[in-house]
Amino acid sequence: MASNVTNKTDPRSMNSRVFIGNLNTLVVKKSDVEAIFSKYGKIVGCSVHKGFAFVQYVNERNARAAVAGEDGRMIAGQVLDINLAAEPKVNRGKAGVKRSAAEMYGSSFDLDYDFQRDYYD
Repeated sequence: MASNVTNKTDPRSMNSRVFIGNLNTLVVKKSDVEAIFSKYGKIVGCSVHKGFAFVQYVNERNARAAVAGEDGRMIAGQVLDINLAAEPKVNRGKAGVKRSAAEMYGSSFDLDYDFQRDYYD
């Protein structure tokens, strides 16, 4: 069983730390996370939190293999979002940033202004 420490403050180990997001922690436990991710290399730390977890490997090669092998996998009814902790995914929607309806749905809905003008005139 790995330690609960995933060493977020050591710059040398940041690239060997894997973030596991969208994790159904009501069902998936620390032992499950360790069992799934141990096939990629020796795990030295694993911490599970509400909805996410971190796995600390001995080296970056193991961590990158885990990201490549497990990102997008469905576990306990949820698709995992996995990346290196030191390299968050880009182009992810930011919480609290509102987008316009045209941005979200496209602007393919054009009103027929001639119809409106004829109808109301």
